[in-house]
Amino acid sequence: MILNLGCGSRMVADQPAVNVDKRPGPGVNVVHDLNERPWPFEDGQFEKCQAEDILEHLGDLTASMEEIWRVLEPGGLVWIRGPHHLGLNAVADPTHKRAFNEYSFDYLDPNLPIGEKLAYLTERKFRVLQSERDGQDVVFLLRKLELEEYGEPKRDFEIE
Repeated sequence: MILNLGCGSRMVADQPAVNVDKRPGPGVNVVHDLNERPWPFEDGQFEKCQAEDILEHLGDLTASMEEIWRVLEPGGLVWIRGPHHLGLNAVADPTHKRAFNEYSFDYLDPNLPIGEKLAYLTERKFRVLQSERDGQDVVFLLRKLELEEYGEPKRDFEIE
């Protein structure tokens, strides 16, 4: 099943899906403000998550990614589209809290240098499968990693 975050009028209709938006509307299955956590879904409930033009509107990106990780089943996929920081709409839209570039989710991948260095930001990790600019936007495909796939975060200091 697919979790379609911030669906607006973009419903996933051709396969089993839960379409979520903070405003009710045709095809919206769950009305919920995604800034309110935890989200009203069970752990591991979804095999895929679609986040098109929504993460740039949320207040805490790391917490939102932790929620996506929580509701995805092991190995689940998340597809993300958001404004590229060089795109015209990135800062023109007053509801945007951030923009992205091709490296925005590298901090969540423990196999990438920044992901290893910033491992302390969250224990919820993903593998970056795709990261590319698409016109005014940037598109990502991430796969949820389980703890046994990457082990404990590495620290360059000892806690006493």
